[in-house]
Amino acid sequence: GRHLAHGAVSFDAGGNLADVAKGVAVLEDGRILLAGTVANGSVTTAALVRLLPSGNTDPTFGGGTGKVVNPCSLFVASSASAVDLLPDGRILLAGSLLYGGSGDFLVWRLLPDGSCDVSFGQFGTRVIAFDLGGANLDEVTALRVDPVDETIVVVGAVGYSGFDIDFGVARLMPNGDLDTTFSGDGKATIAIDFAGADPDLAHAVAIDRLGRILVGGAAWDRSGGSYEFALVRLLADGSADASFGSSGVLAWGYNAGGSNNELIYGVAIWPDGEIVAAGSLASGPAGQEWVVLRIGPNGIPVIGVTHGSFGGGAAAANAVFLQGDGKILIAGFGMVNGGFDFGIARLLRNGTLDPVFGFGWGFTSFDFNWGAGTDVDGANAVALDRDGRIVAAGFAEYNEPDTDFAWARFESSYIFADGFDWPGGSSRWSGVTP
Repeated sequence: GRHLAHGAVSFDAGGNLADVAKGVAVLEDGRILLAGTVANGSVTTAALVRLLPSGNTDPTFGGGTGKVVNPCSLFVASSASAVDLLPDGRILLAGSLLYGGSGDFLVWRLLPDGSCDVSFGQFGTRVIAFDLGGANLDEVTALRVDPVDETIVVVGAVGYSGFDIDFGVARLMPNGDLDTTFSGDGKATIAIDFAGADPDLAHAVAIDRLGRILVGGAAWDRSGGSYEFALVRLLADGSADASFGSSGVLAWGYNAGGSNNELIYGVAIWPDGEIVAAGSLASGPAGQEWVVLRIGPNGIPVIGVTHGSFGGGAAAANAVFLQGDGKILIAGFGMVNGGFDFGIARLLRNGTLDPVFGFGWGFTSFDFNWGAGTDVDGANAVALDRDGRIVAAGFAEYNEPDTDFAWARFESSYIFADGFDWPGGSSRWSGVTP
């Protein structure tokens, strides 16, 4: 659980403003791809950076700079929330096209060197407009490529009028066209709406072996005045999976104290269909902890729940990754020694903290101490590299509001083994290196 390497990458395109990595992907050779959003004055744009295993920027990416800002150069304002790699090295990036208070889902496909893949969609991009009411503000939060047929699933928030927001899901064919076998037009919305037109926020997506799409997030409970954990499962044709929860929807809460807000930020699925969700759990006055939930394949709410911190203070898990040996990685942020730091924890499949990780605690944290600010750091994504090392990505504060893309690579006591992979999983086998 000790860190081996770390770094921060500044874009500062229009002054010292917020640059935040939301997604991470690791190439087979150990190079690290970070994706997120950078600020340029009052405008934000999607951006990527690729690093060599040493942490230096990759001169074969982005025309020699290692960076790509405003991919495909078609839009004035955008954001990026997730990234994934195709087997041939091409890059899928998902985020939002932003304009005049409105927004649409946006997917880019880039060639391995970061240039635009014009064979995808329209000039390398696909804009997906729901436009169902109000300000028509639709924003992507997560992306997943189905490893079986390489269809592309993006999820996010779809706005109606007022405070009414629903889960939104879109599926694209590998060439970028909307998949009309999914919900008739490639788009679906799911309203949980405990007590009318309320905000339901989709944050994460996973695809199981049967092609079913699981979306995790939170639903507003008007009666309690707080968010509750929410999961939705769709069949491959976009219809609600009646075998899951109540007509495809599972929403519940623990109301453990404080704000009682409970949100899912990451979801993953074991090969046998069991679901793991990670997020935050309000735990007392103005407090919150990271939380890991285990849910049965049929949506029976909870067969195990674990919550905690990364060092004693407030914490949240923003991402979850399932290892091939049955262990669970989470990444997020935690208050440690008066400041927010990257936080990493590893759990056994039964939800208990892994006693061989993090010097016996099951968790570890890392403070970038990057600049003159208050050292507010946080991880938004996590992955494993080919050697089984943990790579977390997010942001490190230099001096508020100036934050930069940040990454940390942690040792994880891993040796490589073949034959334990599954779609969306990992082929690393846990063990102490002999």
